[in-house]
Amino acid sequence: MAIERATQQSAAKLVEEKIWQPLGPEQDAAVVVDSSGFPYFGAGMNACARDLARFGEMLAQNGRYNGRQIAPERWVEDTADGNEQVKALFAAGAYSGLFAGGHYRNQVWADSTRGLLVCIGIHGQIIYVNRNTGVVVVKLSTHPNSAVPLYDDTFAGMWAITIGV
Repeated sequence: MAIERATQQSAAKLVEEKIWQPLGPEQDAAVVVDSSGFPYFGAGMNACARDLARFGEMLAQNGRYNGRQIAPERWVEDTADGNEQVKALFAAGAYSGLFAGGHYRNQVWADSTRGLLVCIGIHGQIIYVNRNTGVVVVKLSTHPNSAVPLYDDTFAGMWAITIGV
């Protein structure tokens, strides 16, 4: 709502013009809306695996994709590096076991010691980005319940894939 007031444009249109279309997607994304029709970008975005991989590739390249700066490099760095406050909060939280020394910032889970940025959907959808190797893994799922109990094995497998084991 703040973005819409500041820009006098719809949030959905801004995301489409500034992020989604510059990625060159194969398909439109679908975003959950609330009862008034306002998009909820905090969760509920659906897209095909290849388009999600494009987004992951953009994160791996510090906000660039196909030679174009889409997200500000400083935003990606801030997300990846976090700060002592977000790391301390994460360490004290229920999900601290997912990434030792990790953090959650800007709707992205991060492990700066291993160069990881991870976008997680509650039912098992994942964009797993290893910034050190440049490898992106996308996993689509439809678990009927929260997939959190499965993340340890899933992340171990994705780590192995991204480092070439």
